[in-house]
Amino acid sequence: MMKSVRIQLLILVFAVALPALGIIVYSGYERQRHDVETTKANALIMAQGLGNDHENDVETTRRFLRTLARLPVLQSRDAAACNKLFRELLRDNPQYTTIYAADRYGRMYANALPFSSISIKQSNYFQEAVRTKSFSAGNYFIGKITGRAVQPFAFPVTDSGGRVTGVVAVSLDLEKYGRGFEKITQLPKGSTLNLLDRNYTRLYRYPDNEKYVGQADLPEMIRELSKGPREGVFTAVGVDGTRRIFAYRQFFLEGDSSPYVYLRIGIPEEQALAFARKCFLRNLVLVMVSLVVAVLTAWLLAHLLIVRRLDRLVDASMKVGQGDFSTRTGLDHEGGELGQLARSFDEMAQSLEKKERDRRQAVEALRESEIKFKSYAEQAFVGVYLLQDEVFKYVNPKFAEMFGYTVEECLKDMSFKTLVYTEDLANVTEQIGKRTAGNEADFVHYSFRGVKKNGQIFDVEVYGSSSIHEGRIAAAGTILDITERKRAEEEIKRLATHDALTDLPTMRLARDRLKLAISLARRNQTMLAVMFIDLDDFKKVNDTLGHDAGDYVLKQVAGRMLGCVRSSDTVARVGGDEFLIIANDVHIPKIAEQIAGKVIKSVSSPIAFNGGQASVGTSIGIALYPNDSQDIDHLIKQADEAMYRAKNSGKNSCRFVNNG
Repeated sequence: MMKSVRIQLLILVFAVALPALGIIVYSGYERQRHDVETTKANALIMAQGLGNDHENDVETTRRFLRTLARLPVLQSRDAAACNKLFRELLRDNPQYTTIYAADRYGRMYANALPFSSISIKQSNYFQEAVRTKSFSAGNYFIGKITGRAVQPFAFPVTDSGGRVTGVVAVSLDLEKYGRGFEKITQLPKGSTLNLLDRNYTRLYRYPDNEKYVGQADLPEMIRELSKGPREGVFTAVGVDGTRRIFAYRQFFLEGDSSPYVYLRIGIPEEQALAFARKCFLRNLVLVMVSLVVAVLTAWLLAHLLIVRRLDRLVDASMKVGQGDFSTRTGLDHEGGELGQLARSFDEMAQSLEKKERDRRQAVEALRESEIKFKSYAEQAFVGVYLLQDEVFKYVNPKFAEMFGYTVEECLKDMSFKTLVYTEDLANVTEQIGKRTAGNEADFVHYSFRGVKKNGQIFDVEVYGSSSIHEGRIAAAGTILDITERKRAEEEIKRLATHDALTDLPTMRLARDRLKLAISLARRNQTMLAVMFIDLDDFKKVNDTLGHDAGDYVLKQVAGRMLGCVRSSDTVARVGGDEFLIIANDVHIPKIAEQIAGKVIKSVSSPIAFNGGQASVGTSIGIALYPNDSQDIDHLIKQADEAMYRAKNSGKNSCRFVNNG
């Protein structure tokens, strides 16, 4: 009997202790997983913060350089004035190591710092700025003058004709990000910051920059950065052998399809898990100690008086097994070995009760988090939605307002297909399928044409990802109305080829049309005329009546010229008071002369303005294809020269290339 009681007591102790051990192991695992996810989120937030600083620096630099490129001292290449200006600007902009300018051949002629003969002709940022006539960024390098790791940015300097005469550039100090990284107080010991160029070469590392700068990144890191989205997290062993949780972000220049720089923050995994492991080991030791004490206590119980008390202990253990962690044995803890067992059991129950209380608090915290999310979403300026089984499970007021519905209407089993234009439905369905297929699809970004409740079609843009709703996968995201943005983009495209004042084609579009006209004339074996026109006495209009009158006259002249040509012909404004006419299917020179005469007569008629009159004449030079030339530039040049002969012969007349 004694042996049986001891065995039963041992079994009881183990039976009670094992659930506690399992809970501790599971809670330890969950705590480690939670700490890792928290560390990943914090690392990504820090990477995003530093990334936003870098993008702000790049945008500020672009505006800064664009302003400098328009200054008269840059236009005239006044080296002394530029040096003085650059030095003053450098004192006010410590994020730059230097500011400098070079001519169109790459020869540096001004610098905020002392310099000798330096050429940047072979630098990719110089070549890119000259080629594209726009803002460009170069590869990171060690500055020849400052000796510090920098990234160059350049902007073209152009003359009044739009020709590139040079560039103005700055060198952005990389070490500013290291200094900013040092100031982040919540960084665990051993955290790192890396900046990589487009070739995955390490350009800056905090700490130990001197030891690792200039080295290629590890292959495993390169794989993670190259295959991942624009920002993300992963775990890997760093160059110093320490396993870290890394968060990264890629940076692109406008119009580029590949990153020009990568930013990566690393936090030691050991630091992230240290507290969780400490708690796990402590709890494990406590349970093991309690278990050992309970086993010894059970083994020492040797008489029948323990049975009644043991029954109470068994009863208490059953209640604990049912989830009532507030249960206690009610036994005297001073009553010998069984009292010790009762104390161990009560301590275990107390520990379980605390953990259950912590769990409930965690559940409550999660519920509060969901409430906060909904609160933020309700006040958001963009549409927010959650989609599952092709119907909306949640939309915020902005989403409903965007499509002209109420929130209640959207949540009444409304299919997403109701809000999508028919021609875009296949693409939208595919994008949603990527996120609900259960294969952890990457973040998606796409646009489509939406349909409002009143049938109006408008453009929207979606940023989406996978989510979980009621234990099943769903598609979540934000949606923006980009109708006005697309209209603005179309207007910008139109202004690139049309004069803003007269709405006539610019020289760029005129050259394209002339090229097409020559191809048609060559195929049809016909003649065409290129007329270069300069307004006579237009300066007097500006001087006597003002620039508003001058602008009005230009618009009136443009309209009159259009009235003198056929719909298949082209009238373009190619200068301040210079125009170009391309007349197709000119069978004989006389036809071109007749068109020119109509233009001269029409334009020379007085133009009424604010109760007064303005009068201008036209001097016209005419070049014929193929008689005078078969080259676009040569035809325009010859027509220009013939125009000057017409102006010198008395104005308000026309001249052919070959009749002097």
